[in-house]
Amino acid sequence: MTILESLKKYRITLLLFVLIFISLQLLAGYFRNLAKDIAATSFQPYEDNATLYSAIVEKGNLPEIQRAKTLEVLAIADGHKKHHEEIALNTFRFRYMTVTMLMICSILVAALLLYITPKGWNQINDNLKAVFLLLVAHSAFYGGSSVVYGQEATLEDNVNQYVTFDNIQKGLITSVIRYQLGDSIARDTLIIRLNRNIAATNEKIMMANDIKFNLQEYKATTETLKEYLKDVGQ
Repeated sequence: MTILESLKKYRITLLLFVLIFISLQLLAGYFRNLAKDIAATSFQPYEDNATLYSAIVEKGNLPEIQRAKTLEVLAIADGHKKHHEEIALNTFRFRYMTVTMLMICSILVAALLLYITPKGWNQINDNLKAVFLLLVAHSAFYGGSSVVYGQEATLEDNVNQYVTFDNIQKGLITSVIRYQLGDSIARDTLIIRLNRNIAATNEKIMMANDIKFNLQEYKATTETLKEYLKDVGQ
């Protein structure tokens, strides 16, 4: 039998195979886009907080050096948050699509098995065989890709990193708010604590993403503050 004759004989089977294959790809694309919208809403509260953080610093009474450097640290942390958010969103899209398609294909394979088993493989027509083999192949692909590409671990790692940088920002903003609420005497102490918190924030960023920048400008250098710290025993 020539190739042309085979194509004519199995043209309905091939057509059915192609139609189901295209349908599965369209369905996978639908779930991938649906996951994008679901994941985006999860990060929205954190993004709103990032805008609020900058507003708190801008409207505060911080000395110019501390204000500028606090905004700089917040911006750097926010940049890392966006990086991890993008990876997490893309990974979640494919993870959601993979798990959903695996579930659908597995259910269809199980249903076909219930139909095929009593009759036997040789007793079913070629169209049903093609559909069954296509669904088995898709189940194997979706089941294997989740493990091979480490989707779950990648998603978890990037979400954790995102939360880490958000907590870094919250810790810094807490020091800013404490400074803003302090009285004139307490602010001398609070500015030192703020400087220390900025320095600690830098260390946390360095540990999280191996990034460090110069913090010499944060150091308390005035004699007044030095003497004050001695007086208060710090």
